[in-house]
Amino acid sequence: MFFYDLERRVKKKIARYSSNIPIQEVKILVAYSGGVDSSVLLHIINKLSIEMNFQYDFVYINHSMNQNADHIVSFAKYFSKKNNVNFIYDEIIDKPKKNKESFFRSFRYKYFNDLVDKGEYNFIFTAHHYNDQIETLYMRTIGRYDWTNLLGVREFNKFVRRPLIQTNKKNIISYAINSGIPWFFDNTNNDNNNKRNEVRNIILVNKNIFNKIFLILLHNFSKIKFYFFNKKIKQLKKEIIVKEEPFIILNKYQFLKLNKGYKKVFLQNILKKYNDNHFLINKNTKWSSLWSYLNKDKNLKDFTLNENIIINNSKDLIIIREKGNYKRKISLVDNAVWNNFIFKIEYQSDDIDINKNCFYICRDLFIKGLFIRNWNVGDFYKNKKDEKKRVSRLFLKNKFNNYAKMIYPLVVDSNDQILWIPGLENNFNQSGKFSKNNCIKISKEILN
Repeated sequence: MFFYDLERRVKKKIARYSSNIPIQEVKILVAYSGGVDSSVLLHIINKLSIEMNFQYDFVYINHSMNQNADHIVSFAKYFSKKNNVNFIYDEIIDKPKKNKESFFRSFRYKYFNDLVDKGEYNFIFTAHHYNDQIETLYMRTIGRYDWTNLLGVREFNKFVRRPLIQTNKKNIISYAINSGIPWFFDNTNNDNNNKRNEVRNIILVNKNIFNKIFLILLHNFSKIKFYFFNKKIKQLKKEIIVKEEPFIILNKYQFLKLNKGYKKVFLQNILKKYNDNHFLINKNTKWSSLWSYLNKDKNLKDFTLNENIIINNSKDLIIIREKGNYKRKISLVDNAVWNNFIFKIEYQSDDIDINKNCFYICRDLFIKGLFIRNWNVGDFYKNKKDEKKRVSRLFLKNKFNNYAKMIYPLVVDSNDQILWIPGLENNFNQSGKFSKNNCIKISKEILN
């Protein structure tokens, strides 16, 4: 019977979602709206939590637009008490005059994010279903689109899971009726000024079966292209990825040879390491801006792909890094390694051989501490004449691209004053007096 089949399907999905976690340690937050979809999901999760021995809470965020909000809260409290489960309630006080749906969605997912970041939940379950998928596909065929847009609503997105995404709305309603599950109607679903409501209530209702079949075929076509492209990813990575540590470095020419859809999927695939091992989802406008940025043949300022990921267009390279994963600083000790360089220290030097790969300092200043760090915008050094010179101009003179700038070592003292730029500049004004017995030599060598 379908009703038991739906429960079995959700049970299998929970087992798959939590394959790396002991089921008794799993804790799920169910996003509840009072509607039939989330009410059915809540009913099934409640039933399976007893059978499978996992924990769950449910949350209702009141945006004060649903006339049945008070009834929904009353029922939620009753359900919570009856089933001995935690009910979380919050409400949105300040509401925008425009783009309300987008605002409410952003609020909800930020709220969910905060709960997950606190370590309270492994997964957030939402009740998106197959009809939502069809509506999304239709909306994504309006205007410009490519095959990646037609992959539709993802079942997995970071910590979010959508176990009903392959279930038809009619089957959800049938399950609710046959199981005696109460739900509340949301009158805002009748507001056809909302684009999704217009698609749901007017456009798709008046579309014949062939139009809907066409959407389904487009969706399946996209999934097939996605499958075969993923088969090619391994070979493409060899051709495109130059380096993966400390940043991901791409061969810009090879990457830009991919078509727009493939570029997006390739980036999503390699950026999973920076995105909790999940595909990065962005608006089309963000991807379009990125393609325009990368097609410019010059060094540019950083491009923020999302709150965690920074991309830099560096002439023939594309540099990808996590936000905040740029600054690095280590102590300068004997055999200190910085990328492809190794630093050697001689604590007593009879001969002073001035060249750009050697640096001399008196023992007293050395004892106070020396460090190696990377370049920051605005860095300067003082030359032999005690004149301030920008490090960026020295890099420009030596034709550094942005990646070379980011990883090149600078030697600084305990006050973060630049004393030496190995291999580039050795005419610095030396502080302190040193003699043969009080002279420490530091040299930079290529790491073999």
